[in-house]
Amino acid sequence: MGERDIRMIGGRWENLSVYPHELVDQYIVVRDFQPMGLISEYGEISEIGRTTDLLEAYNCMFKAKMSEDTKDCRYLSISVFASFKNMDFELDKYAEVVKSTGMIVSHMCYEWHVDTRDRHWEYLEDYNPCKPIIINDPDNYFFRLPDFANINPVHFHKETDFACDNRGFEYHKNDLRNLGLGKCLDDALAVNLTGDRRQFQLFETWWFDDDLAVINLSYKRSDASDNHSMVRDGMEILLCSATGEIQRQSFDTPKDGFITIENAYNAMQQRSFLLDKSNDTWAFLNFKETDQNGNHQIETVKGYDLRKVLGALPIEELRDTKKADSFYASLESGNREAIAISGKNFFVEAQPKYDTLRVYTENMQKSTIQELKSAAGVSQNNEFSDHRVDLNTGTKQSKGQTPS
Repeated sequence: MGERDIRMIGGRWENLSVYPHELVDQYIVVRDFQPMGLISEYGEISEIGRTTDLLEAYNCMFKAKMSEDTKDCRYLSISVFASFKNMDFELDKYAEVVKSTGMIVSHMCYEWHVDTRDRHWEYLEDYNPCKPIIINDPDNYFFRLPDFANINPVHFHKETDFACDNRGFEYHKNDLRNLGLGKCLDDALAVNLTGDRRQFQLFETWWFDDDLAVINLSYKRSDASDNHSMVRDGMEILLCSATGEIQRQSFDTPKDGFITIENAYNAMQQRSFLLDKSNDTWAFLNFKETDQNGNHQIETVKGYDLRKVLGALPIEELRDTKKADSFYASLESGNREAIAISGKNFFVEAQPKYDTLRVYTENMQKSTIQELKSAAGVSQNNEFSDHRVDLNTGTKQSKGQTPS
């Protein structure tokens, strides 16, 4: 491919891109440590993990970060690199990739500052391996980034190289919107829908407040004789919380209802969400059991009426209709919401398994429905959602078992 192969499109030079999924062989986790008092510009570099599973590489990085003692550290980084096929992966003394033998995917770094209050870990994403990477600079149309200078030109693609199935693209693009991922994976989706691939994966990192999630969406071609289109057959999330807890959970695509990334995150926080609004089906993870792959099974219940449960109390947030709709929608997504009753503040979560609410004080101490009723001046004898739902039949049982 030469300069003559690049053409003008709408007054600009056509983009050249590489598609990492064509290049990546495996993922390597590397630690770069500089102790206090080190005079040289570089530190100690060591490999701490190697795998073909990107989520496992992130898991290795998260675990390594949690085990580090940063007391005598001037600089510390833990990075996930991708090595390229048919290349001998190599790093220089500055922990940078040598001669296009791979690329950095992401890293977490801890840097010493004079002000001790500013010492912290920082996460940075470099190259997402499922997204096409533009390698020609707009100001110099044939300038290739050093990261890809020695790559076989067969892996350089022009914008016109591939054309995906527009109908399939629109369908899956809308699916990404419904998941809550917006348009961040549109280019990766378009590239992967071209050709005759039997399966592919899309990755994205996502912050839920201070919790970092790595999301893996799996796609495969349908085996149906009359329909060989690509279908999304699952979602897997690796979650590293601000407290350091690491979870990995798979979510199958349900036959009825829909699971967003927000729903999945909340389920991993031991909360429930509305799976199917058409028949009031709620879902949650059973944390008491795991399958052979270490996943918690999803359980469902029907008939939980959140508005009826909350409507029995004089909650200040429900006085305005528009605010009330937003409030209910947030709880239905599995979120925890703040409420005020007679000047007292609480937090609540939907708990459809027991047809009630999970309640916390404003200091996040566990509380009870009775305290809500007491704050509202409601008689303790009033009937207020103390029934349990039978998980097999979805019907309410009599009082007896205490919600957890």
